[in-house]
Amino acid sequence: MQRGITTLLTMPGDVPLITAADVEAVVAPPQPPVSVVLVPNRDDLGTNAIVLSPPDCLPLRFGYDSFQRHMRLTAEHHLTVLVRRLPRLALDIDEPEDLALFVAQQHACHSLRVLADLGVLERLAKVRIPSISEHAL
Repeated sequence: MQRGITTLLTMPGDVPLITAADVEAVVAPPQPPVSVVLVPNRDDLGTNAIVLSPPDCLPLRFGYDSFQRHMRLTAEHHLTVLVRRLPRLALDIDEPEDLALFVAQQHACHSLRVLADLGVLERLAKVRIPSISEHAL
């Protein structure tokens, strides 16, 4: 803020399907303007991107159930919020099931190539990982 920065974007590093278009969608100025833009993960438990204007308008609280925590904090701080749901950004890799879902996408990207090179895809094919539908969301 001392350097004149008016907006902050933070994102985790475990969103392998993200594209430049997704980042552009996250930071696109909302109309009307809001203080907070939140992008939840696929089960609305995590926050996979957050934009703050100004950067110090909200304390960040990541970890389990961070999306709901951030929503509560925006209300407590009387901030305007916009939730953007972006399918590629919704998938993060926190659990083995997330990894299986990512691999099932067969999205040709660097992350998938690295998993193949490391032999993870081969090992994953040998392990039964419960499907997403087997878990209560």
